[in-house]
Amino acid sequence: MKQKALHIGVLIETSRAYGRGVTTGIIRYAREHDWILYPQESGLFLKPPPWLSRVKLDGLIAEVFTKPFAASLRKLGIPVVDAYCQGHLPGAPVIETDPDAAGRMAASFFIQAGFTRFAFCGYPGIYFSDCRDAAFTTHLKAKGFSCDRYNPSSRTRNCRDLFLRERGGMEYEKDIAKWLRKLPKPIAVFACNDIRGQQILNACRDFNIRAPEEVTVLGLDNDHLICEMSHPTLSSIAPDTEAIGRTAAETLDRMIMKKNRDQESGVRIHLPVRIALPPLRIVERQSTDIVPDTHPIIAGATRLIRDEACRGLTVELLCDRLGFGRTHLDNLFRQRLGRTVAREFARVRMNRARRLLLDTELPLAEVATQSGFLTLPHFCRVFKRETSLPPTQFRQNNNHPGRQLPGDLLRHLP
Repeated sequence: MKQKALHIGVLIETSRAYGRGVTTGIIRYAREHDWILYPQESGLFLKPPPWLSRVKLDGLIAEVFTKPFAASLRKLGIPVVDAYCQGHLPGAPVIETDPDAAGRMAASFFIQAGFTRFAFCGYPGIYFSDCRDAAFTTHLKAKGFSCDRYNPSSRTRNCRDLFLRERGGMEYEKDIAKWLRKLPKPIAVFACNDIRGQQILNACRDFNIRAPEEVTVLGLDNDHLICEMSHPTLSSIAPDTEAIGRTAAETLDRMIMKKNRDQESGVRIHLPVRIALPPLRIVERQSTDIVPDTHPIIAGATRLIRDEACRGLTVELLCDRLGFGRTHLDNLFRQRLGRTVAREFARVRMNRARRLLLDTELPLAEVATQSGFLTLPHFCRVFKRETSLPPTQFRQNNNHPGRQLPGDLLRHLP
């Protein structure tokens, strides 16, 4: 006998890429399990939609933004999975991007790039921001570095509504610029999300602070529109949003089955857990496209490589333009950056190739050409050497959603 299709409500904010990715993961799981979804097309869910109390749902996946919203959901008496990490709904599992993994990724990225000065800019008092701040600072401290922190006015800190604070971003840019001016330069700034990253770059642009030369910025969420509309374009950590959506759906499915079993047996339902999924990767754009070295030769050389490595510049041409022999330039690069000139060329070209593979559908031959490689076979050999994957497989692995969850995470599902 075929099992009755489950009726599942979905209250996910889809005006941004994060929510759209989470919703895509839910949809894919729903198709595989013959769910009937009841979505609400809306930006922010600060209160339940009117239909929610009238429709008989088996379960709900929601971003629980406020405590009043959580109280309304609790009255429904159905299993709920929270896809927003604030944890306003006690007893509901929370599925989120792992803040520790994100903080470690940001810290390692900046340190490997050669930075020695760091700062974090978030929304103090907002849970996910504070968690990412703590993780970033902890991983820097473990490597012997300190971290400056943006502290807005007490009036701003007392506002616990993230979206009010985000919408008021332009009002705060002058204050952010004032903070940035006091920081030692060059400095690497990790923003709690892409909105904050864009606000930092706006502050730099409008108050004559050079980015990325003086202030290098990394966001989190990899919201393509926000990142590409920023000037310079914003580098960002890409969360595994579809895996978050799929995990939320699978968790809810298990909660519903468990609820039915426990009601039949009279055994009390155990409280589910918080599940944190690591982000996928860092997507590099212009806001981090800089080598933080004040040596005039290194600064000039890396700027030329950044601007022209994918447009025909070679190591030999670079040496001619700078007036230095390759051995001298290699020794200087090793001393200051820990890598040769050729390795710096490879780094810049690989970053360009990754972006083209992930953000476009260009054929491999065109990706190779636009990344500064003369032949496709040479590009494929170098790409596999640098990433351990052929370019075609790299594109397939990162552009095709619906990844299966790792076994260690599945074991923690309720």
